[in-house]
Order: sequence, then structure tokens, then C-alpha cells
Amino acid sequence: MEGRFKKSDSENDYKYYVLQIVSRVLRPLLGKHEGSLIYHYEYKFHQDEKLWSKFFEEFTFHIFRKLIKTNNKAKKVIVLLNMFIPTIIKYSLCKSLIENYEYTSISYINDLVSPLFLCNCNTCVVIDLGYLSCRLLPVMNGMPLYHHYTYVDNGGFYINMEIKRLLKEQYVRRAQRRRTLRDWEASSASLVQASDGDILTNAQNTDGGYAAIPHEEKATEGEKGETNTSQGLVNYYLDLYPLEEILNVIDSMPDDEIENMKMKYFYLKNEETKLCSNKIVLYEFQNYEIIVEADTRWMACEILFTKNYEQNINFMFTSILSKLHMFEFSAFHNVLLVGGCSNIKGIVSKIAQSLFHALSEKKKTSVKDLENRVNFLFPKISPNLRQFIGASICSNLENLPDYTQEHIHNSVLYDHLNEDVYFTFKR
Repeated sequence: MEGRFKKSDSENDYKYYVLQIVSRVLRPLLGKHEGSLIYHYEYKFHQDEKLWSKFFEEFTFHIFRKLIKTNNKAKKVIVLLNMFIPTIIKYSLCKSLIENYEYTSISYINDLVSPLFLCNCNTCVVIDLGYLSCRLLPVMNGMPLYHHYTYVDNGGFYINMEIKRLLKEQYVRRAQRRRTLRDWEASSASLVQASDGDILTNAQNTDGGYAAIPHEEKATEGEKGETNTSQGLVNYYLDLYPLEEILNVIDSMPDDEIENMKMKYFYLKNEETKLCSNKIVLYEFQNYEIIVEADTRWMACEILFTKNYEQNINFMFTSILSKLHMFEFSAFHNVLLVGGCSNIKGIVSKIAQSLFHALSEKKKTSVKDLENRVNFLFPKISPNLRQFIGASICSNLENLPDYTQEHIHNSVLYDHLNEDVYFTFKR
């Protein structure tokens, strides 16, 4: 590759090879000509991808090398081009960047920075709460601070794993309690007997015939998908299926099913704003009724903030603050949330709590002053709520749109705003 293009090569040589490659790519798009072949779509895709990859390998890396050595603005230009060119070209471009270790920083930028141009916000912190990782990138005056980019291996995938683990744990705990109770009854029967021969126990028998443990009883309210139940009824559903069978059913639940359950019933607990629920859920899956206890509904999402080995959001904030200078703290005046996990009920409250705690630990700025200036933004391109709200929405109540009864019933994310933004920032 280096041998083909030497410093002595003329500009016309470069133009010739560029035109040769481009003509080969554009020829199939200009209609059928004599001698041309009609390819199957998948085969044609691979052919086009091969041509564009060769184009970037042979020519674009020269341009990138020069741009990278100039300034940060050049990197932004590359991202903007990547936003508007066709998918096949974008795919080949990203592939070329990823495979070349010199340009690895560029490959991370596109999906983090693109929402900025739709939100009309040029100074902010982009927090991508993704499926496999949570990422954070400060942006100052439209310039992404790539050297401050940080991420943790955490996100929706780990929440889904935690949901399955906690669901199974409910049934395992119930089975362990029953074994413990049987062992206790057996030992009591051999040691203590009443004069009439009845066995004396401390277990409270419920109508369902199961032993209820008093401190576990939880009052519940009835809503769609949620059951107003006594502890006896909870025990009934926990004992409805053989332990091994229900554990296998939970293990077999596909990711889409877990995502659906998470969107409807799971949230992040916030005691300060009283964002918590004692409601127990019955979730139907393949004719099985899986019980979701009240604590399980919020504990699963906590992994975003409690996962070990420096892989939680608290650590991510601490890490980024250690890299920023005082004048760069203004990036936190606007926090742009993107990614699937930004839909979790209570996420804004929890992110704000984590951010302000990290700031207080750093003691580099007035937390109170910054707290009053922070706005949380949701880009238009993110799912659900974003399409309904518009290009940008911040946490100030006067900027929130009016909602009708129809919106309340039809928009899942209305609960997100109602429980999260309204309660957290109403001062």
C-alpha cells in the first residue's frame, strides 16, 4: 500500500485510482448495462462492502492521518460525515477505523456525539446507559473531550441477568424456609408434646395451609398486573410449581421478555422522594405465573450503581471528575441521557444523586450552586418518551409539556416523568 503511493506520485495518479474505485462502486447503482450482472442482495451487499473497505484502506487513511495531527475539530468533521452517508459506507468507515488502532478513539464517538446535533446543545455531558456498557463523554463548546472519555462494563445486559437471579432467588428462599420449618417441626415433635398429644409449634397457619413469616408480610395495592394479596397467597404462587421446573422456566426467558418486564414493573428506588413501591407483581410467561416480589422490582436495577470491580456509575463519575479542570465543570450544567437504560423509572433521580455525591467528594466546586443549574436532556432519537417530548426537555418544571388523560394511559414513560423529574426537581 505504501509502495503504491510514493511522494513522487502526481496528483493525477491519486485522482485516477479514486475515480477507478468510485466508478466500480457506482456502476451497479446506475442501472443495468451490457455485461453487468444482477446480484442477489446479500451477495451485492458484501461486494459493495468489500469495495468501500478497499477504498478506505487505500485512500482515506492518508486523509485521516493528516486530520488527526491537526486539531480536535477534524475529528468532529469525520463524525458529521458519518451521520449522513449511506449505511454501507458508514459501516465500512467504522470497520476501517476500528481495525486501525491509531483511530480507535474515533470509532467510539459517533453514537455518543450524534444526539448533540439534534438537541442543539454544545456544552454537556453525554451519558450513554447502554446494553453492555455505560459511557460518559464531556463536550465543551461543541468539542468532545475525547481524552476524558470513560466507560464501565455495566448496563441493561447485567440488569437482565440480575432480574433472573433475583427471580430465582425468591423461589429458592421459599424452598429453604419450608425445609427449615419441616426440620424445626420434626425436632419439636420429638422434644415437646402437649398433654393431649398435639404438636406445639410457633408457625402461623394461613388459609392456604402455608406457614407465613410475620416480618415478611407486605401490604399491597391493586393495579393492573399487580395483585392485592396476603402472605398466604404469595406463598401459594411461590409453591405453585416444582422448584426445578420454575427455575428452568426463568432461565429460558428470552431477553425481549425480560426487557418487557423491566420496562413495565422495575424501577430505581429513591427514599428521599419516596419513589418506592410495596406492590407484588404476577407476570405471565408461557402459561406460567411468575411472582415478582416488591423488593425484586428495585433491587435488580441497583446493579448500575453497586456492581463490583469499579464497574458502576458512581465510579464512572468519580473517574471523570478526577480528569476535569475547574472550567470544564460547566459541562455538567446539561446532562444528556441516551441509551435503553435511560428509560428506567427513577434513573434521573439516581444519576443526580450519584453525580452530586461525587462532586461533594471532590470538593472542587459548590455542589449547591451546580445542583440548581443542572438540566437533564433527552434526545429526540432515543426510544419511547423522546419521540413524544420533542428535541429537548430539561428538568425545570415550567419546561415540561402539558399531559392529557390519553397521554397518561398510553405513554409508559409518563410514569418516568411523574415519579422522577417532577418529584426530584420540585423545589
